[in-house]
Amino acid sequence: MNESTKKFVGWTLAVLPILITLFWVIIYGTDPVNDYTTSLADMASNELNGILMAVALVFFMLIIIAYVIFARSLIEDSNNPVFGTVASMIIMIFGAIQLTCGMLLLAAISLYDAGDTSNGTLLFMINHEANLVSGIILGAGLIPLGRAVREAKNKLQPNLTLNIVSFGLLLAGILNVAATFVAQEDLGFFGWIIWVIVSIIIGINLIRNK
Repeated sequence: MNESTKKFVGWTLAVLPILITLFWVIIYGTDPVNDYTTSLADMASNELNGILMAVALVFFMLIIIAYVIFARSLIEDSNNPVFGTVASMIIMIFGAIQLTCGMLLLAAISLYDAGDTSNGTLLFMINHEANLVSGIILGAGLIPLGRAVREAKNKLQPNLTLNIVSFGLLLAGILNVAATFVAQEDLGFFGWIIWVIVSIIIGINLIRNK
């Protein structure tokens, strides 16, 4: 990566995952979704949610782009590029799914506001279930990415950072995959938080290292 690209990736990963998480808490709340209609009604009652969701989608796409660039930089500087290649492809697929989910949520809120509760609830249900299943995709991308970090010739420094990032990506990936199969959203939440922390560490490392 050249310096400008490194700064873009660094600042994106250091800042935007935190903002995305805050937006997620504001939009979805902290309680699990037990009733689709009630949850959608709560979201639609806050006029800012639509705006926050649109901004969150832009931020999330920037994060996906940053991760793909990071993964591809590992491919170019690797003794075994297959892990970075697989990771970048899966992360792109995950980004496409999340973009679709975000658009479904915006459409669900719009339909609910227009009085079409049934179709709005249907879109919200599809969005929610797709989000849960996409944890498998995210996890499947993070696991090889963790290995790709170790396969790079110019490894992250110091070694403590390398170990935290590598094992953090692996753990976050496993938790996200497991959360889908055992239907435990808490596991997915912990996997997400670990991913956010690792993203921040990667971002700060890229910003500091010239």
